[in-house]
Amino acid sequence: ASPVASSSIALNKIIRQQIFTQAQPKAKPRKKPQPAQTETTESTAETKTDAFYQQVPGVGRLSTGAADAFYNKWEVGEVDGATIGLNPSITWGEDAELTLTAPLHLIMPDEGDNIFSCGLDGAYKRPLTGKMDECTAGVHAYGLGYFASDDTATAFGGGPFLAWNRRLNEQWLVSAGGLLEITKPDEGDTVVEIVPAVNAGYNLSENVALNGFVIYYRNLDSDVADPDYTDIGLDVLWVRGGWAFSGGFKTAVGLDNVDSTEFHLGSSWIF
Repeated sequence: ASPVASSSIALNKIIRQQIFTQAQPKAKPRKKPQPAQTETTESTAETKTDAFYQQVPGVGRLSTGAADAFYNKWEVGEVDGATIGLNPSITWGEDAELTLTAPLHLIMPDEGDNIFSCGLDGAYKRPLTGKMDECTAGVHAYGLGYFASDDTATAFGGGPFLAWNRRLNEQWLVSAGGLLEITKPDEGDTVVEIVPAVNAGYNLSENVALNGFVIYYRNLDSDVADPDYTDIGLDVLWVRGGWAFSGGFKTAVGLDNVDSTEFHLGSSWIF
């Protein structure tokens, strides 16, 4: 439950992807043109079926893919280091969405062994209707494994979340929400956090959108010396042809003995 932990780095991405409704460039990525279909007789017509991974019952077809690389420079007490990684993800559906993300992280302290972390996170969300049509509810769950030269560890976690968004005008979009996160490492106590967050998005042009966000993490364990901290960050999204690119940074504030600054670059595409 600190900004330099691999689970917290992955959780930050879940919040930005699932809870926030970020401002998107108005020039959406263009789908690739489909090949022209030729007419066939009934005797030669074949029924085309989706591959097993292209359709999820009750959710929909495979819609988007994304991946972002990041560099996180951190300092914990007298220990310096960095974490680098890749977060590929795929999403099914348009209204209700199922997203799978596979975090691949390498934790590199200046002294000591490097630690490789990998896992899988699944998030499902569905928009609400009626008087709450600006809200979305969902849940996510993950598992992470940590592998060093002479030791291994695991952690599992997840929790429910609720999100709200409203477009103020053609340029401005705001969204907010909260997540109840429960993390259970293979050794040690369960960590329970409440994570409220807010994002303000602005359409700078047809091809560029900016999003600034604040995410507050509160550890509900009263025995922790520093029970809370805040991520402050900025995302830039840019559309070019059939691709959407993103970049940004975040920094953590509020901890006496921990410093963390992260830069990320990513891309997404539609199927």
